[in-house]
Amino acid sequence: MYYITRDVDGVWRGADTTKLQLPMSKAAADKHALVYDTGHEFASHKLIAVGADDTPYLRFSVGVDDWKNKKVVVPGKTKFAAPTGGKWDVFDKLPQTWPATVRRSIMAPSPAAYGKAFPNPWFIHFKSGPEEDRSATYIWLGHCENGYAVRSGGPAPSPKD
Repeated sequence: MYYITRDVDGVWRGADTTKLQLPMSKAAADKHALVYDTGHEFASHKLIAVGADDTPYLRFSVGVDDWKNKKVVVPGKTKFAAPTGGKWDVFDKLPQTWPATVRRSIMAPSPAAYGKAFPNPWFIHFKSGPEEDRSATYIWLGHCENGYAVRSGGPAPSPKD
């Protein structure tokens, strides 16, 4: 997972404030723009929030899905990241030290809805039904740290199945 910013003068920079020329080599990207090395897994951006001091805060997931066969190879894990002193710090849980407005924004309801208290680790996730029934909608109750709630014998599998 990589992240760079473009300032008002059109200059691209990494978290370490190095000026970057695009296109850039993988070596340059790894040195100046790497947030998290996913290894053989894939990263998926979920949300980016920007603090009052222009610090970027990221929420992303890492895992492997076989989208053709609709199978999870490596279950997704939610990660959080923010730069400190020119390097990215990556967390497995939402840091309580982040500004309150950032914590609310980074957990914004990109899924259908969140719980009453905000930010809240519980959320409702939905997606359209399978190709054979596009009129269907699957709905799941999920938790950022503990995964999806599974109702035994329910008609729809977990989105991780």
